[in-house]
Amino acid sequence: MALAESAYPELLRALDAALRAGRVARAREILRKWRKIPIYPGLAIAPPFDFSTAAPVRRASGRLETPPTWLALAERIRRTKPRRVVLIGAPDAGKSTLAGYLARRCRAALLDGDLGQSDVGPPGCMGLRLPNGRVEIAFVGSYSAESHLAAAIAAHARLSTRADRAARITITNTDGWVRGSAAVAYKRALSAVAPADLVVAVGEASIDFARATSTGPLVVVEVPGAARPTSGPVRRGLREAALRRYLARARAIRVVAPCDAPAAPRGALVGLLDARGATLAAGVLLSNVRGVAKIRTPLPARSAARVRAIRVGSILLSPSGREIGFVAPTSELR
Repeated sequence: MALAESAYPELLRALDAALRAGRVARAREILRKWRKIPIYPGLAIAPPFDFSTAAPVRRASGRLETPPTWLALAERIRRTKPRRVVLIGAPDAGKSTLAGYLARRCRAALLDGDLGQSDVGPPGCMGLRLPNGRVEIAFVGSYSAESHLAAAIAAHARLSTRADRAARITITNTDGWVRGSAAVAYKRALSAVAPADLVVAVGEASIDFARATSTGPLVVVEVPGAARPTSGPVRRGLREAALRRYLARARAIRVVAPCDAPAAPRGALVGLLDARGATLAAGVLLSNVRGVAKIRTPLPARSAARVRAIRVGSILLSPSGREIGFVAPTSELR
């Protein structure tokens, strides 16, 4: 659901009132609904908005403004209509907030390549939100592309192709992996399967990396003044909150389909793929006995017959989505 910029003051007043009254649950509800709004310098809440139980919420104050370079970028995209706009930047630079802002302002598709802090679909997957609101995911099975390069590149290629067919403009939010030769190689591989028509470096520190990994025209935008580093525990809390939301209406269904890791342990995050290799849903493996898997997933039981393959990731979860460990990735994911 998009938020008109004219509604920002009303949102801030509602959030401020809830926090002043000590209604933290209500404040978190507001943040969940309107998570992606541009903040500069804005709220006293460090983006990304922390609505998990592991993260504190503080009272809002100050003015809400959009960085001038963000406004100029949005107008350029609306005027020139580049097919693919790729955002590159370090962790906590504001890429996710900028991606959501651009997608709304430009009525564009949003491809979220941040596997650990995804805003489209569950963590462990790349996600695509089309301008009509439809969401599609591509299973990778990890919070990091580093040990799942083949799966991550394939997921990016699949969703980019889908976006090209369904939308005039796609905003791609890449992950924050921007250090080292492996990161350069990964981003170059993404650029090869879906070349950018406009590259956006979020912060001057990202300029050299963006130039080394992409060939499209380069634009530099500022990092919002309210951006703050997010700690490991808070990141984990955000991931678990996202997984709980994704699995909130999940049910255990039985699936008869080949599994790429028949001996996968209970709790493994899995992807359910159709005959074309597209991801129907993700889920948590409960059991797999003689070719019949029991999986907790939002996929309706009536759609179980559409599943043609079960892909096992390297994340272990409780049935509710709490992280309990990791396993080595299967060969198909590396």
